[in-house]
Amino acid sequence: MNPTINCYLKLERILNKDKKTARYDCTAWAGYYPPLEALKNAKGQLFFYLMRSRNDKSTTPEHYLQASKGSMNLTGLFHYWEDGKLSGFCSGYPSTKKVFDNKDKTENPFYENRNDAFLFIIHWDKDKAEKVPTPTAIEMIVLKDAKVLIDAYRKQLMLDGFDEELKQLRAQAKAIYEY
Repeated sequence: MNPTINCYLKLERILNKDKKTARYDCTAWAGYYPPLEALKNAKGQLFFYLMRSRNDKSTTPEHYLQASKGSMNLTGLFHYWEDGKLSGFCSGYPSTKKVFDNKDKTENPFYENRNDAFLFIIHWDKDKAEKVPTPTAIEMIVLKDAKVLIDAYRKQLMLDGFDEELKQLRAQAKAIYEY
């Protein structure tokens, strides 16, 4: 049984390519997911920064996506690295905190959806000889109430288990902001 897919986003590195911190703008969106609406800026843009974790706990993912609005952590990217290489498939989930620990103590727009989970497909230039590849695009799939099974769904994604759904979502996805 497949989970309910609430939303699909395609995030692309189209701006600030020369900056140290990679920025990924939402260039395509399908479905509806209110918590993400809260992260859009005044222009209607939705973008995230790919950050390296400063925490070295073994349970903390090495990378995470940070929202531009309010510096909120969207999610850690679990399984970003596998066997020392960029895996191409990650999972994550929203914070269970009611209020973020950022400087403004922002209310967590994902709190009501804290049992949802995210799947990510990471795209990068495999021909570039980079020790630490920088993704060119990240596809994000929001799964309703899938947190407890997210790793199984990540493995299913890796085995082409969501191919039909992805094909439909990619065809339905529309731009939310014209760059």
